[in-house]
Parts: sequence; C-alpha cells; structure tokens
Amino acid sequence: MRVPYQDCFHLIEPLLAKVEKPSRYIDHEWGTLSKADADYRCCMIYPDVYEVVLPNQGIAILYNILNQAEGISCERGYVPWPDMGDAMREAGIPLLSLEGAAPVASFDIVGMHVPHEMAVTNFLEALDLAGIPLLAADRTEDDPIIVAGGPSVYNPEPYAAFFDAILIGEGEESLLEICQLHRRLRDEGVPRAQIVERFATVSGTYVPSLYEVRYDEPCSPHGYTVPREGKDVPPVVYKRVVEDFGATNPLSQSCVPYAQLVHDRLSIEILRGCARGCRFCQAGMTYRPVRERSADQIVSSVIQGLEKTGYDEVSLTSLSTTDHSCIRDVL
Repeated sequence: MRVPYQDCFHLIEPLLAKVEKPSRYIDHEWGTLSKADADYRCCMIYPDVYEVVLPNQGIAILYNILNQAEGISCERGYVPWPDMGDAMREAGIPLLSLEGAAPVASFDIVGMHVPHEMAVTNFLEALDLAGIPLLAADRTEDDPIIVAGGPSVYNPEPYAAFFDAILIGEGEESLLEICQLHRRLRDEGVPRAQIVERFATVSGTYVPSLYEVRYDEPCSPHGYTVPREGKDVPPVVYKRVVEDFGATNPLSQSCVPYAQLVHDRLSIEILRGCARGCRFCQAGMTYRPVRERSADQIVSSVIQGLEKTGYDEVSLTSLSTTDHSCIRDVL
C-alpha cells in the first residue's frame, strides 16, 4: 500500500532541540510554491544539507517550472545531517519533504539532482531513510518512480541500477514532460513498469532497465551498453538542450531561507555554456552550446529579485560571466 501523503512535522518537532542547526528542518519558508490541492506530486532532492540545497540554481529552476504547471506540485528534500538522520531512524521517522513535511515515499515521482559522482552515496542514504528500495529492480507499484538528472549523469552506468530513469542534459523541458506523461498514464491505470518503459519516448531520457551490458565485441573491461532485444529504444541517448535560453525565467529563486546558506545571496544565471574549451572542464563541454540573456533581461531580473527576496547582494552566475557580450552594459 502506498504511503499516504500527510504532514508529519509533529513527528520530527520533538527532535529539533536535540540536533545541530534545527533551522534546517523547519518547514513553510516564505516564498514556497508547492500546491496543497494538486493531484500529482514531485519531490526534488539534492544530496546534501539544507544550507547547500537551497542556493542550488538547478533545483530552483525545476521547482519553479513544475509548480507553474497545472495540477502538479513540487516540493524539495535533502539529506539530514548525521545527528538528525540517526535520531529519525531511532524514532522510526522516514525522510520528509521540506514544504509539506510529508514522507518522500508518498510522492508520485522523486527527482534526484546529481552534482558530482561522490554524492551518489548520499542518494542511497536518502532512499534508505525514506524506506524506498535502493535498487530500481526491487521497487513495486507502491513505490514512487525515482529519476535522476544534473551535470554528472552523462556517464550514468556506475549508478544506473539505483534509478528508474535518468534525464540526460538540461531538465527544464524533459522533467516537465516526464511528469505530465507519468500523470496521464497513472490516471489511465497503466502499471508502473510500463510507465517507466514509456519514459524512453521522451527525448534525452535513459531508462536503464531497457538496456543491457555486453562483452561480445572488443571493448573495455566494463563492456558496452545496448538496447535489450525486442526493446524499441534509441541505441544512443542524446542530451536535451534548451534552445531558447532567453525565454526561460531568469529569476528562479523564490524561497527565503530560515538559516544562513553557503551562497546567501540572489543569483541570476546570465549565461549558459562556455566557448573556451578547456579540456579539464567537464561543465564547459556538457553545457554547450553557449547561450546568453540580454542585458535588459538581466538588469530587470536583478532589480525584481532584490525587491522580492530582501537580499542586498547578487551573483551573476555562469561558467565564465565576463565572457558575456554585454557584461559592461550590465555592470
């Protein structure tokens, strides 16, 4: 039976006086966007503590996009500090979302942002604390679908067994398409396994269960991955790219935190991609092609963001901000 969606803040409230930085676990920040009356729920999890999660622009961008969609509510989650994690296990409390303090296992879909490979062990901690089977093959109809995305999914095989689907490339469009497809198929009564298989029809989506590793040709000791026999899926999954970057919302931040963050300021992404081509830089390759916002859009977003959030500092973020063609005008 699926875990019910319900506010469980009363369960963790007695623990707050016993753990470091209890402000990490207080829900209902000012500026949250989740919708109580939605019939489809997504939880976005970043594999770190609250003060690292909240400044992440990738999570903020997707959080805004999903909550603007009709009938979809997106909440955020993160991995508690070891003292809180231990206390929750001892008390039998599962991992909860931030906005609604609801069990992560009660959501329809759980999205996990992969910022770097070493964060994957934190995902296993999150899944274990949530009571969700670690391996995709062990999940049942009552478990949420677990998807991954982010800058470090371009070589997904080392951790593909933990995710039902992996979104390669930029997720502004693909994650919304996945959620809308899942919602429609769920309402039609389609079984979970078939829903996951249908995810492969969304461009940029890698569904590990539809592929297998072979060693029958000259290859590395790790083999090579091909579609399973009888599965009509692409042999190569190409990354998704947002073509009209200027049409996206530059002001992704909406939530005002309860605690000081590692990057405690307004952030506006002014440029995506990098033309320098440094061979040591992964992001410089994966975020190509180069796209930038207009100077007017940047300045108006900064003014609006400072008014809405109360910050008095702003970061103009990109891989190489001074490469923006209008940076002098912006400053």
